Amino acid sequence: MNAEDMTLHGKKVTRMAYMQNMMHEVVASLPCGTKVSIGMFAGNSVAAMYAPIEVCSNFAAIQDTIAHLDWRMAWSGNSRVRESLFVTAKVVRAMPEPAQVLYFTDGEEAPKLHAFNTKNLEEFQGGDDWLFVGIGSEEGVAIPKLSPENQVIGYWSNESFAMQPGIAQISESTLGVRDDNIAFGDNDRFISKLSTEYLESLTKEIGAKYIKGDSTYNVLQAMKAQKPARHDIAPLPLSWLFAILAGLCVLGTYASRHPWRQIKQNLHLYRNQIRSKFSTRKACKACVSAWSDRINKRLGRSQRIIGVEGVCTNVLASACSAKAEICNTMHAGCTTVSGKTIKDQIWPRLSVNVICPNTSTLNDCTLHGQRVAGNCVHCQTHASR
Repeated sequence: MNAEDMTLHGKKVTRMAYMQNMMHEVVASLPCGTKVSIGMFAGNSVAAMYAPIEVCSNFAAIQDTIAHLDWRMAWSGNSRVRESLFVTAKVVRAMPEPAQVLYFTDGEEAPKLHAFNTKNLEEFQGGDDWLFVGIGSEEGVAIPKLSPENQVIGYWSNESFAMQPGIAQISESTLGVRDDNIAFGDNDRFISKLSTEYLESLTKEIGAKYIKGDSTYNVLQAMKAQKPARHDIAPLPLSWLFAILAGLCVLGTYASRHPWRQIKQNLHLYRNQIRSKFSTRKACKACVSAWSDRINKRLGRSQRIIGVEGVCTNVLASACSAKAEICNTMHAGCTTVSGKTIKDQIWPRLSVNVICPNTSTLNDCTLHGQRVAGNCVHCQTHASR
């Protein structure tokens, strides 16, 4: 994981630094209530730093743990991914609660696998839906040789191969024992790269899933596809729902059985009243503008019709008495002869209703053949000068 073949913010970084940055982003994206534990594996051993803790209340502690991960924390220079699966399953089963596994690795086995040190995984249990994240490039780069002070002192070469078979390094005496010769000790690997094919076959054997860690977004999406580690019962407040139902019941007691129908009828009646009012005014204005000049010419100076805002005042010199009389008219003129209602022949399409002193007949006023509801207005008669 010390090989520099990853790019972060435009700079070449080690796989360890790239993995730490991805872990920071993954933890920051987890919802509150999620519990997280950080573990490490070296050789064929796995160690959890602490039991799973809630991510939001312990966010700073988790991020600080990730920031201080270092290759010098390893207790062995070997990397036995296959062997570590059994130990990982035991650690997960020892957790106080069921947990899922997110496994960051480059997939390299050191020493290399062969017929004698390849662990049989047919009886392996517990790897269902684990997620393996591949870190590294497939091109292959040199492995840096680091000092205990984390300083690069060179790179491993072909002459660094150990001729000792890998199986000789697996014994009861070496299990759990720290090997101080880590990255600056002898090893049989000098070119490192991401072992994609091996990780794909390994995850297939145990029922896990593999994804290349080239994007934090892809890792998060793969994590969402994992089955939940456990199902729990969470409280669901329903008081707001019952409050809404109670409010609807109260409103229902004061509303009619068909409120929408009643509202629709009221709106329809109101609309008809508005239309009738505007049509009445329009009819009166049309009456005055269209006929006043023509009628004035036919009546002569002794009989004039004066239009005032839709109300026609008939000025007659001799037909009616000099006092004001009430005429039932629809915003039109009053034409009276000897106290009787007549239809003026010079106003052929407009009949006007008038009540004068000796009149007992009341007719409807029509404008252009249409009946219009009438209003009672004052028709003043006086001598025209």
